[in-house]
Amino acid sequence: RTLRVQEVIAEGGYAYVHIAVDRNDESVFAVKRITCHCREALSNAQAEVELLSQLPPHPNIVRFYGSATRKPDSNGGGGGGGRGGLAGLDNS
Repeated sequence: RTLRVQEVIAEGGYAYVHIAVDRNDESVFAVKRITCHCREALSNAQAEVELLSQLPPHPNIVRFYGSATRKPDSNGGGGGGGRGGLAGLDNS
């Protein structure tokens, strides 16, 4: 999938949740972006992704579609100097 990430709909201590729309079929998703400034934070984010990927389908649990990890840009973007995680979720 190729998503067009839009506005922030929620934020917490280390993550932002955005609305995102699939560029091909206009499906709507919630995308959680996690900024990891150290190895421990990255390990915690990876553990969350692993847990979400193992959950069985359930009407009261948001469906998990996948994740990606991005290193910061050479100019310091893409995670504020840390590593960034991306998890795609929807509730359809």
